[in-house]
Amino acid sequence: MYSESNHRMTPDESASLTPSGKNVRTARERVPRLKCIDAGSDYCPCHLAEAGECIVCSVIRGDAECSCDWTGTCILAQNRWLLGHGFRRESRRVEILSREDVGQGTEILHIRTPPKQASQLTRPGSFVFVRGRPEGCYDTPLAVVKAFPGRREIVLAYTRLGPKTKTLAACKNEIWLRGPYWNGILGHQLVESVHGERVILILSGMAQVCGPNIARTLLRNGNKVSIIYGTKGYPFVAPYLQEVPAAYFINLARPSGWREIRSLLQQLRPYCVFSGGNDEQHALLKKNMTDLALEPRIATSKTHKMCCGEGICGACITVADGVQIRTCKTRLAPGEWQSNEGTRP
Repeated sequence: MYSESNHRMTPDESASLTPSGKNVRTARERVPRLKCIDAGSDYCPCHLAEAGECIVCSVIRGDAECSCDWTGTCILAQNRWLLGHGFRRESRRVEILSREDVGQGTEILHIRTPPKQASQLTRPGSFVFVRGRPEGCYDTPLAVVKAFPGRREIVLAYTRLGPKTKTLAACKNEIWLRGPYWNGILGHQLVESVHGERVILILSGMAQVCGPNIARTLLRNGNKVSIIYGTKGYPFVAPYLQEVPAAYFINLARPSGWREIRSLLQQLRPYCVFSGGNDEQHALLKKNMTDLALEPRIATSKTHKMCCGEGICGACITVADGVQIRTCKTRLAPGEWQSNEGTRP
């Protein structure tokens, strides 16, 4: 745990950090503390910081006082030392190693990537932007099913629905890829911090792609993991979750599906649950856990709109308690900063 330092900057010190030369003081209670998924990474400071819209640093946003939640990295200092920004994610052509049609318009792609990028995409919530044509407007976010740094390979899955995914289906040997990104789930802190507990993953629809990276992290931290597949057909991610021995197959489209889920929750009594599915599934899971007197510790797949992935375009912005939140960049837990004023048009 980090503790707040008693050190106070001298005027000379603060002048070396802020463009205005004003003394930076801590005023943590004045503004909401939002956490950025990229803070402290190779990609920080990002485009938002360069534009004066940093999610974390109030001084970069133009305030005279610092109200960040100190985590060991000063984005303001990095912004000065790195001349405005960290590394930039750029689209590059990558090789399609293989592709497999798993039915219902869904296809799995095995993609060649550099070892470093593959290792960065093993985190829970990892995703990339891919496109089948040179024009950037075709970028679409796809969750990483699994990454193999030693083989310089990642696995992606998508369903053919509109122009973006149809162009992917038409590609033969190459696609354009941009990444890594990590904010594909809600509840990173829960998933990454739980140790030695019983955890259940409920995976359905295309959101099942989140499962393998989450299971890998949970198993590495000594947790006992069980998986409930809530799909009608055979789950296409099952071959990438063979390290999890306990698996249950329940069709959530049937009226009896949630009765079976409730019975398993009562039997296993998990410490926490990951819900990979739609908002209705997340809500029903929370209700059932509450009814069973289980603490509703839940992480979920993300259903927010996303376009650029950098917080620049504004497609992901939602407003909660009068605060604009760029959901593609802000680390959130399920229900945290839930929108009560609608989304930005």
